[in-house]
Amino acid sequence: MTASKSEHSASPAALQRLPRVAMRLAQLAPFHVGRLMAGLATAVLLACSTTPPPLRLHSLLDSETGFAATGNGSAAGAPARLVITPIQVPTALDRPQWLVRRADESLQLLEEDRWASPLADELKAALRARLSSRWNVVDGALPTSGTAADSGFSWRLVLEVLRLDARPAVDVQLEARWTLLAPQVRSLEGACSVRIVEPVQGQGPLPIADAYRRATLRLADRIGAQLRAGEQSGAQSCGMAAVS
Repeated sequence: MTASKSEHSASPAALQRLPRVAMRLAQLAPFHVGRLMAGLATAVLLACSTTPPPLRLHSLLDSETGFAATGNGSAAGAPARLVITPIQVPTALDRPQWLVRRADESLQLLEEDRWASPLADELKAALRARLSSRWNVVDGALPTSGTAADSGFSWRLVLEVLRLDARPAVDVQLEARWTLLAPQVRSLEGACSVRIVEPVQGQGPLPIADAYRRATLRLADRIGAQLRAGEQSGAQSCGMAAVS
């Protein structure tokens, strides 16, 4: 039995409509492609024009003692030589971003505010500069005429920072412990510790940076006072670290 023609071929009316449909699709295609290309161009332009907020880099070195290189401080007596061993900082602080404490005691990293160099290096440079400018302490790791660097004639500071964070517009808290060893003494017998709180005097990152620097200067002054007192008494006592 043979199938009819209508089962295998389109009707004459359908064939007549095909050219009109094809023409309409051809007319619409450029319109949609154009809209697509315009949308892509707009997205690219927006991506190029959206710039991230600028980074603010901060240092613990203050403008007065940041470039002190030699021992010319106000402390009486000959310069004291001191080697500052690598400073230990908590893992949470060992990153460029600032760590701040919210009102609910949760911690937040500030992406736009960062240390200019690793925090341990910032602390070491700030301590060394303050000890030089106020306490007449020179870097014992550098050689002097006739002696090798750190050949038993230098004090040694072993310092660990336990906490250094800020509550914006409230305060900065610095907690640290250290051991200060007299020349030719290498045994760690006891550690001193301190908790320093500095108010943040204003809104924004700059007052926080100022408070960080003041807290670091206070830590340096406690260490410097202890070193100078230990030179006179020959004993190591954390009680000697009290300074104004």
